[in-house]
Amino acid sequence: MAKLIICNSCGAEFSNEEPKCPYCGTMNYDGAEKEYFEKLEDIREDVEELNAVPMQETKAELKKQGRFIKKIVTVVLVLAVIFGVILFLQEKSYDRDEKEDFLWQQENYPKMNAMYEAGEYDELIAFYRKAQEDDRLLYEWEHADFVDTYISVEEFYGDLEYMESYEDISDGMYTSILWNQWSIYRYAVSDEMSEDEKAYFAEDFIVVEQHLRNDWDYEEATFHELASRFTEEYGYISWDECEDYIKEWKKGEK
Repeated sequence: MAKLIICNSCGAEFSNEEPKCPYCGTMNYDGAEKEYFEKLEDIREDVEELNAVPMQETKAELKKQGRFIKKIVTVVLVLAVIFGVILFLQEKSYDRDEKEDFLWQQENYPKMNAMYEAGEYDELIAFYRKAQEDDRLLYEWEHADFVDTYISVEEFYGDLEYMESYEDISDGMYTSILWNQWSIYRYAVSDEMSEDEKAYFAEDFIVVEQHLRNDWDYEEATFHELASRFTEEYGYISWDECEDYIKEWKKGEK
């Protein structure tokens, strides 16, 4: 049964059945393992279909399916290698010092709370970024979503300046810009922050929505469908979706 989990890398929430975090791309080993076995089951069913061919048609069918069987063998071998990597990385991913994490939180969460309550956001952001670099567990801090939004909003305005300054922008950069805007919009319409925290970004949220609607040529129905996902329990817009949309959008721009 699907449940909500939190990404160890970026702190985002997503379904535990996803093979990777839809926001930052970090592998979710339980979801990847599930996807592996589902693919393996598909292969098993394909093999059973081959076994069901009547004897008088066997030679003709084998000749016809020769390439297909080779592909199955290749896929099985590739999946076996991937699964081995998943197990190896899974063991490494759980190799955290829980005591060290706890002691760090006990020492530093109060410091971050003090900076937050004093409105010392520049100092708080610098401290938060350093903690991210040190792989500290930040998502359990009560104001983590506020800081993540603060950082994303700063990046948003930097992205606008970048788009005004350069004409030859790569698909990857456009994808990053679009994905960041949807990430900010998610904070605006979800209940991940308090109402007071949302109020702090109220004007920014309006500007972001305007650019989402006006810069990317979304049809109204498409925009509404995407925006409505954030009201669902596991709703999100993945990096891959943004990447695919940018490819189509750039075709229309030419």
